[in-house]
Amino acid sequence: MRLSTRSHAAASSAGLPDAPAEVPAPSLPRRAWRGAWRGVGWMLVFVAIAAAVGGVAWISVQLGVTQSDLLRWQEVVGRWRTWSALAHTVVVMLIGWRWSAIVAWGHRKGIVKASEYEQVLALRDKVLLFLAVYVLAVVIGPATLARLF
Repeated sequence: MRLSTRSHAAASSAGLPDAPAEVPAPSLPRRAWRGAWRGVGWMLVFVAIAAAVGGVAWISVQLGVTQSDLLRWQEVVGRWRTWSALAHTVVVMLIGWRWSAIVAWGHRKGIVKASEYEQVLALRDKVLLFLAVYVLAVVIGPATLARLF
């Protein structure tokens, strides 16, 4: 692949230093490789989740898990829901409390640009509102909210 339109003879006759006639094509930019590796990472996550779900299903079939066993496990996991909601709420409160430190960390890591710094700091209320809606809609869930009200 030729990147230069001037030939080697034309360059030397013009008194310019000898330059190679062909310049090798540049390799893929780092950003493209980073995106490819990120995609591979996500694919590995999906494969791991599918393998875990398949493994649990296979083990339950092999052990002959009955419906009463499943109901008992559902009751046990249901008790964890309260602690999960509490943990998520604490994390949301910590994010709100340490928002400026989180934005400063993002700025140091290059995630938040200098021109965006003040705007991202001002987004604290919207981020906390989004996280509160997430905790109510996903973690606590509409069924639990309907039971409470």
